[in-house]
Amino acid sequence: MKQRIAALSLCVALVTACGTNAPDTEPTPSPTVHEVDPIAGLPGTQVTLEGSGLGGSGVLLLGDLEVAATAWSAESVTFTVPQEAAPAWQDLRVRPASGGEAQARFFVGHAFSGAPEELQAALDDAGPGAYVLLPPGVIAMPGQELVVDRVHLYGHPDGTTMALDPGGGVVVATGVDGAAGLADVTLEGAHVTLRPMGPRSLEPAPLVPTQEGTTDVTFERLSFTGASFGTPPGSAAGLGRLALLDSRVVVTGEAELTALDELVLRGTHLAGHEVRLSAAEGDAAIEGSTVVGYAVVDVGALAELGVVGSTLRAEDGNVTVQATGRQLSEPTVLGRLAVRASVVEAVAKAPVNGVPNELAGVARLGAWGGALELLENERIAASERVEVELWGPGDEGSYLRVVGNAFRSGRDVTVTASSENGPLEVSGNAVEVGSASEDARAEVRLFTDGTATVAENVIEGAGEAEIYVGPRSYEGETGPGVITGNRVTMTEGGDGDVWLDSEKPCLITDNVVVAGDPSEARGHALVRCVPEDHPGGEATVARNDIASSTGILLVFYDLDKALVEQNRFSVPNDHMDIDTDDLELVFSDNRVTANHPLLSMWDEGVATLTRNEFRLSGDDPRGIEVWSLAKLTMTENTFTVEGEPTDRGVAFAGRIRYGAETELDVRRNTFTGFGAAVLLEVSDSEATGAIKDNVFDFPMSSPGQGGHFIAADATVVLDMSMNRWGDITDVDEVFDVLLIEQYGTSRVVVSFGPIRTD
Repeated sequence: MKQRIAALSLCVALVTACGTNAPDTEPTPSPTVHEVDPIAGLPGTQVTLEGSGLGGSGVLLLGDLEVAATAWSAESVTFTVPQEAAPAWQDLRVRPASGGEAQARFFVGHAFSGAPEELQAALDDAGPGAYVLLPPGVIAMPGQELVVDRVHLYGHPDGTTMALDPGGGVVVATGVDGAAGLADVTLEGAHVTLRPMGPRSLEPAPLVPTQEGTTDVTFERLSFTGASFGTPPGSAAGLGRLALLDSRVVVTGEAELTALDELVLRGTHLAGHEVRLSAAEGDAAIEGSTVVGYAVVDVGALAELGVVGSTLRAEDGNVTVQATGRQLSEPTVLGRLAVRASVVEAVAKAPVNGVPNELAGVARLGAWGGALELLENERIAASERVEVELWGPGDEGSYLRVVGNAFRSGRDVTVTASSENGPLEVSGNAVEVGSASEDARAEVRLFTDGTATVAENVIEGAGEAEIYVGPRSYEGETGPGVITGNRVTMTEGGDGDVWLDSEKPCLITDNVVVAGDPSEARGHALVRCVPEDHPGGEATVARNDIASSTGILLVFYDLDKALVEQNRFSVPNDHMDIDTDDLELVFSDNRVTANHPLLSMWDEGVATLTRNEFRLSGDDPRGIEVWSLAKLTMTENTFTVEGEPTDRGVAFAGRIRYGAETELDVRRNTFTGFGAAVLLEVSDSEATGAIKDNVFDFPMSSPGQGGHFIAADATVVLDMSMNRWGDITDVDEVFDVLLIEQYGTSRVVVSFGPIRTD
């Protein structure tokens, strides 16, 4: 027993030692398929795969279908195409039990190998639903018209060209509940025509199929150059689905693709004199494609239309992209358009013999009722006009998003949206208008009872610019109008007017506006918040930088309160006005540069001005001019006339009329460089309060320079003590620079002493 154990131990030791010194095992060769014979066949066809490293057994897949091999060796695998095999090209995957995978392809269908003149008969014999593989090389059928009637025709992997020129073409026909297609073919002929039709007939089918089911035409990896492509103009559509995939189609005439339910372009270049694409009863998608029309590019869908990573261009014409919806019949369908990461461009060529094409150069993008989304498009441009519009009633899911696009137009860019609930957003866009015309306009107009936002856009060029937000209805509540972070520069010509306009409670903040060219004295700036249809609420105008050549106007009506703070207003050649009605106005911490009148307020409400800096220029500057306020509070403001001292201009002017009762509280303000301190006209009204503890820092020597009071059937009672009156050190001298005019039953009581001399 001990000997047997020792012997076993020795054997184990020897085996172990031998193992450590043995050469490495040869690696298992990777499985490879070199040839598939035949490459195509119908179910029941015996197929042999020749290769290497295939092992002796394993798993064989035809598409997603596992197939039993009839013979299997390291060099070949044989199988029979099962009856349930899916048609057309299928992946063949060989997975030997020893590991790895070899791949090839097999075409399930008919293999045509006859003479070119036999092709039509072969397709007719194959019958509806057949899949046919063509041989490699050139199939010459000059002048013939090949009818592909509910058949799917494929070119060979080694390349197939169908030569039908001169004058020949292909008719792709489908009947009700039928399908047809062309794939992997280079086609040379006059036309490719889509002809929906009844079984074995070339008679056009009705527009709407008479039976349930869909018709389907697919072009894939097709290369075609000819005269026309698609559905003949004016013929019945009749196609349920139409797809053009990974293809190149260039025609000298019209390219018209019309489907009922679905239209798809993917990875395709399509060009013609006029190009029209439509999903008349459903959806359309254009992805990674280029669509070029010389005169027309018209893309439409009833319901949803998506354009992603594509180019739509008219060389001398217009581009229209619309989800039209259905408005007048039941059921109502809302249109939804989305254009993303694309180029949409409508160009007008240079005039021919001095005559421009007046019908060219317009790009229109729109949707009815549903949603419109333009996101991060590289360029949306037109030589004449870009129009973006969401119209119709909308529903709870309706919205507008125009975000991160580059717009450019020779004349106008307009974005208009209307929706019951919103939200509507135009933000982060770059907009250039008027490159070819001074009569240009950049316009954003949003109507919604939800939130309307125009933010972080850069708008520049010639002409005018308007940003407008307003309600859609006259009842209930409305969300805010937000105009923020925009940069608007209109200096290159035209009027140069810029409007920031809201008919909703508004938030107008952090905008930069340059209206007009100062050297040409043109350009007005308007900031307006007037929620007339939904009165009440607040307006906030804050941290804006607004420069204008000929005027700045702030308008606030139908509000409870307007807050204007931390803005810079510059209109060195003209005036700035504030137009308000019965509300509370707070004007604080602003810097204003202007000339006569600097700040003109019309109001029956309450105004507070505090900590503002006013810089004036011109021959007749006014510090502030007020009209019939209920109460004015002015504290800690500075008013400075820049340049050479003037003997004209008034630091504080007021016109109080129409039975107003005005209370003044004007304290701790500094006025420098004016010709006169106070001009106050009171007619059939009452002015009371104080204008005191202010510094009027300019020389005074003539009557009226200190104060000029005109009272007609009015009462004026003012405390004007503790003011500094230029270089005057004696209160008695103040009366030398006063002028008081009283008419009718007026009463004027003004106290001046004591005065400041510091």
